[in-house]
Amino acid sequence: MLEVVKMVFKDMRAYLKRLEEEGELIRVKEQIENGLEISAFMWELWDRMGEKAPAVMFENVKGYNIPVVTGLLSSYRRYALGLGMQNWKTAGYKEVKDYLLSLWEKTNEWKKPNVVPKEEAPCKEVILDGEEATLDKFPILRWHPQDGQEGRCLTPGWEGRFITWPCVIQYDKAWNSYNIGTYRIMLQDNKTLTIMSQRLQHIGIYIARAKAAGIKRYPTAIAIGPCPTLMMASGMKMPHPGLSEYNFAGALMGEPIDVVKCETADLLVPATAEIIIEGEILLDQPPLTEGPFVEYQGYVGSGLETPPFKVTCITHRKDPIYVAATSGHKYSESNFAYVPWLALQLQDYAKKTVNGFRDLSIPLEGRGFVAVVQIEKRNPGWGKQATRTILGSGYGTALLNMAIAVDEDVNIYDNGEIMWAVATRVDPELDVEIFHPAATAPLNPAGRSIIRDPRTGLPEYAMCSKIGIDATLKFATEAERTRDTPPVARPDPKAIEKIRKNWDKYFPPK
Repeated sequence: MLEVVKMVFKDMRAYLKRLEEEGELIRVKEQIENGLEISAFMWELWDRMGEKAPAVMFENVKGYNIPVVTGLLSSYRRYALGLGMQNWKTAGYKEVKDYLLSLWEKTNEWKKPNVVPKEEAPCKEVILDGEEATLDKFPILRWHPQDGQEGRCLTPGWEGRFITWPCVIQYDKAWNSYNIGTYRIMLQDNKTLTIMSQRLQHIGIYIARAKAAGIKRYPTAIAIGPCPTLMMASGMKMPHPGLSEYNFAGALMGEPIDVVKCETADLLVPATAEIIIEGEILLDQPPLTEGPFVEYQGYVGSGLETPPFKVTCITHRKDPIYVAATSGHKYSESNFAYVPWLALQLQDYAKKTVNGFRDLSIPLEGRGFVAVVQIEKRNPGWGKQATRTILGSGYGTALLNMAIAVDEDVNIYDNGEIMWAVATRVDPELDVEIFHPAATAPLNPAGRSIIRDPRTGLPEYAMCSKIGIDATLKFATEAERTRDTPPVARPDPKAIEKIRKNWDKYFPPK
C-alpha cells in the first residue's frame, strides 16, 4: 500500500490549484456553445489520451459567466492525489482501492464534521432567497443528445438539463445521521428539480423513512464543488445508511469536514462548497417524470418517476466554479466514482466469507457489473463457492451481472490475464453457472424488465439473471473430470532471477 502524508485539500480550489501545477488540469478559453460540446470534447480527449487525459476547465461557456470544470477524478492519479497519497503519480486502481479499504474498516477513526459559523463559510459569500433563488444562473446543461425527452420537463425547451456531480444531503433524526449521495438531478424549471431516488439507494431509504414518519416536505440540500474527499465519499454507499459520508470523508482527508447550517433548512452543508442549493422534496405531491440520461455504463438510462424538489434558497461563492461529470465513456469520472466503492464493499464482505480469499477487482471496462475474485484454491469446489458467495451478497445481488473466480497466479488487474484464465481453465458445461433473475438496479442495461414497487407505485427495480464463471485450475476430482488442469508454463526460476538481477546490463547506455 502506498505511504500517505498529510496533504489536505480543504476545498475544491486548493485541489484545482495543485492539479494545474502538476499539469493535471488544462484551461479552455475558446467559447464552448453548450454541454453537448463539453461532452464531445471530453470523449475525444479520452479517446486520444485515455487515463492520461487531464481534467479540463472550460472558462467561456456561452450564456454564463461561471466556468465549468470536468474530468476531475477520471484517473486514479488524480483520485490518489485528492486522497493525499504520497506517490499519487504512480498510483493505480489497486493502490487507491486498498487505501480506501484501510480506512473503511476503521469506523472508529472516522471524523465527525466540524460546524463553523456562517462568517467563516465561503459558500455563504452570496445568499439568494425568495424570487432571486433561481437555477438559470448556473450552467445546468444538456450533456448528451439522448438526454431528456419532449414533454418530460415543466419548462418546454429545457428537457435533458442535468446536474451531474451533486452531493445530495439529507438527515434522518432517528439515526442521527446524514446521507450524502451522488444522484442524477434534472432541471424542471427555475425553482424545481427532480432527484433520481430508488429504494436500492440510500436516498430512497431516507425518503421512505421520512414518508413513514409522516413528513410531507423533506429538507434536502445539494452541494456542488465541495472538497475532493467529500465528492469521493458521496459516490460511495456506507456500510449502513445510518453511517455518514461526512465522517468517512473526514477520515479520507485526515481532519473533519467543515460544515455550516443552511439558511432555510435544519441541515448542515459543506462550508467550502462552490454552490449550495437548499430546498424540500415534496412527498405529498405527485411524482414527476425525468430522464432519460446517458449513464456511467455507456447506455441511455431510462426515464424514471421521482418526487419534485422545490428550491428555497441558493448560496454560493462570489465567483463560483461549476463542477460537473461527463458520463458514458469508459474514462468518465462517473465510472471512476462508482468502481472503487463497489470493489471495497465486495472485498470487505469477501474477506469474511470466501474460502481462500486473496483479492477482488471490479474491472473499469465492466462498468461495475463484473467482479473478479482471486483465491488460493486448496480444495475442489472453492472456485464456485467464491462466485456464488459474491453474487449472493447484498451488493452482488443488487448490482453485479457476472462473477469470475481465478487463482493466485492470475493478475486480476490485467484484463488479458483474466481472459487467458477464462479461455483456458473453463469447461463451459461444468464451470459456468446461470442463476435465476433477481432484482437489480433499474439502470442495469442487461435487465429484462422494470418492476414497479407496490409500496410506492414507482419504477424501482430491473430483473436480471447472473452468471458465475469458475476460471480456477481444476482438480481431477471436481465434477465429471478425470484429469487435473495441465501445469502452467513458467520460465526456470533460477534463470529468471538471474535475468532480473542483471537486467540493466543487457541494455548498456549508447
